[in-house]
Amino acid sequence: MSGILEITDVSDGGAVADAMSLFVNSYTCPIKVFCIEMKNKNENVKKRFTSLCIAWFLSLATVRDFDRRNEAAVMFARKLSCIFTQPMPKTVKKVSDGVQSFRFDFQSGESAANLLEQFFEHSDNSGAFVEKMLSEHRTLQQSFSRLCGEWFKTAAGLQGNSSYIKDAIQAERVYSGMPLV
Repeated sequence: MSGILEITDVSDGGAVADAMSLFVNSYTCPIKVFCIEMKNKNENVKKRFTSLCIAWFLSLATVRDFDRRNEAAVMFARKLSCIFTQPMPKTVKKVSDGVQSFRFDFQSGESAANLLEQFFEHSDNSGAFVEKMLSEHRTLQQSFSRLCGEWFKTAAGLQGNSSYIKDAIQAERVYSGMPLV
């Protein structure tokens, strides 16, 4: 199977979540490469991804039906929900008028970071991303949660006083990793 997926509209939060599900489901999922690439993005992209991860965990914390495949992610989410209380973003507006496509290599950490950069540039639809991710298989929820947790560790090590760094430091304090399931 080819690792290339054509995403016809990068402002579609559900389509981007589907693509990220393929990335975290790939046997070659290079989380460290993804975090290095995300670390090199502009401040707005890093802030938006950190906010997306927090919104993801706040929504995951409310899940009542879980099992061993995503239990660690739900337990971590519940810890984070005691720290972060902001509501999940509900915005659905597009930032740009033109539909932007993206050729996504779901086996590439660089491509995954670039996809999210494009998503944040063209959309404020993080709510749709989170809702779609909540409907994914529980092992994919755990894998995406691991990606976010590793991002928190990476962002917590960055220099500066940005709010996303402060948020990542708080999240990283309670993150102890997640098992592969």
